[in-house]
Amino acid sequence: MVWGCAAVTGLDAYKKGTCGDDCDASLGSPSSNDGGVTAPDEGATDASMSLGESEGGSDALDGVGDDSSDEGISPAVGDDAPDDRDVPGVGDEATDDRNMPGAGRDAADGSEECGAGGCDTSVAPQYACSRGGCNEAGGVCTAPGRACHCFSDAQCLSSKCVPAPGENDVACGTECTGAGAADAFGCLLASPGIPGVGRSVFAYAPSNFAPTSYSPPANATTINCNTTYDASAHAFTGWCAGQTQPNITPGVAQTGGPPVDILAFSDLTITAGSTLTIVPASTGGGNAVILAVYGDADIQGAIHADGKDGTSGSSTPGTSGAGGNYDCGVSAGTSQPADGHCSAGGGGGASASGGVGAGGVEGSSAPGGAARSNTSLKPLFGGCPGGTSGSWACRTSGGGGGGAIQISTAGLLAFTGVITANGGNGGTSTCFSIGCGLFGYGGGGGGAGSGGAILLEGQSLFTPGGACYVNGGKGGAPNTTGGGGAGPGGVGGNGGAIGSTAGAPGTGSTASLCGSYTECGGGGGGSYGYFTVHGVDPSPCSTPLAPAPVLNTAHTACVCVADSNCSSGKCVDMGQCTGSCTGVGTGDVANCQVVTSAP
Repeated sequence: MVWGCAAVTGLDAYKKGTCGDDCDASLGSPSSNDGGVTAPDEGATDASMSLGESEGGSDALDGVGDDSSDEGISPAVGDDAPDDRDVPGVGDEATDDRNMPGAGRDAADGSEECGAGGCDTSVAPQYACSRGGCNEAGGVCTAPGRACHCFSDAQCLSSKCVPAPGENDVACGTECTGAGAADAFGCLLASPGIPGVGRSVFAYAPSNFAPTSYSPPANATTINCNTTYDASAHAFTGWCAGQTQPNITPGVAQTGGPPVDILAFSDLTITAGSTLTIVPASTGGGNAVILAVYGDADIQGAIHADGKDGTSGSSTPGTSGAGGNYDCGVSAGTSQPADGHCSAGGGGGASASGGVGAGGVEGSSAPGGAARSNTSLKPLFGGCPGGTSGSWACRTSGGGGGGAIQISTAGLLAFTGVITANGGNGGTSTCFSIGCGLFGYGGGGGGAGSGGAILLEGQSLFTPGGACYVNGGKGGAPNTTGGGGAGPGGVGGNGGAIGSTAGAPGTGSTASLCGSYTECGGGGGGSYGYFTVHGVDPSPCSTPLAPAPVLNTAHTACVCVADSNCSSGKCVDMGQCTGSCTGVGTGDVANCQVVTSAP
């Protein structure tokens, strides 16, 4: 048996380490062999035989029943071995270095000697993560290419590591206290790290309702048809096949405004070409409507909550949109008295005053409705109706005020479609009567309704190309056709719009005596309503990180702009970086590099 250090094949997973406790670095070279035993040379027995065999093939370590001449190799034999190859420290001093574990000799099979420093111990190579660790106790990694995750809150810029089964739950122990959406490294998507775009929970206080008082359905809703919501019946007609309806809570009281119907959605999409029409109670007005979306909304199609036009031969104004005609008082357009000749009604007021209804043929003008302030749309209410014309020939009613619609999202509100809450047009008179004057007289026009209210709010807003209209209606025209044929006469005033919010006055003539049938008055235009956007967080990526993360192009996630934004230490540049980004490969939801273990 040869005591020698050799490099043994088949241990590729190990590498050279440091000298162990049982090595004697001083034994770096062989000594002379005074015991008369010649050291093995290239022709000696192959050292690859088992350590339990002697050259004769018997067990040299048990020291029993063996006539081997090399008795001294057994530690159990008391006599000195002829070549002094006793175990060191037993009997005579060994002069053959081959007895000494750690002695620097070549192995008999020609493998590499241990070297002048003595025998080194062999240790398994270590693998590690540049940040975080593998899912073993203490984050230890035992192989390359394993996913690296945080395993304590302190490793996250958000100060919260989220434990996930099979990813970092073993490594975390009790050191991870985060909960919620996380990046691929396991860190919570929240400030002071990279925030997530909020979903399911309103991170702000939406207007006009308390979100914790209502619950959305489990599934998302896609409106891919033309459907109608009746705010008096609190139900849909013509609902889209196979789609989840919202949870409806009708008649929720709001201070200073009409009741509201709250339609709670999980996520809402209205596809291009599809329409949601909101109709009021049969008498007009009634409940305003809030679409409360506890996730994201994508409005590509149309939503309408308009007032209805006035009618010739009626003194009842057109129905106002849902949530309109609430406590209008002096903001409603003024109606002509019963004997108001063929004079017109005034337009309804909202953000500005309504247009004046023109007097006709010795009649008097009718003032438009007064402006009413409600820029914030808290509470939520719509526009006001226009006034009715005088009674000559017949009375013609004014248009209804626009309705009130609110969309509030916990996450992203993407709006590329159309939403309208316009006031109704004043009625155009079709009446004619024989009377004073050469050809008799037609009736005056009705005043127009004012525009309603549209409120949009979300954790983040994306509104390229979206259009909202809360225009006032156009004043109704008088009837200028009669026994003598058609002729130029009074016309209704235009409704208010962006840039010119007041309703325009109608035209006519108040000439004395009978005058001409063409001189009857046109109705006043309705005022522009209110369109308000509450940019709750124009940058939902708000965080102390500098440079600050930004929204991705789809506005669905905040992404890093520099390595310093990422808990993994590497940001992948997809065109968004404003700082140093050295990450490679495919990034995670925040464009941070996914880290794996390496030697």
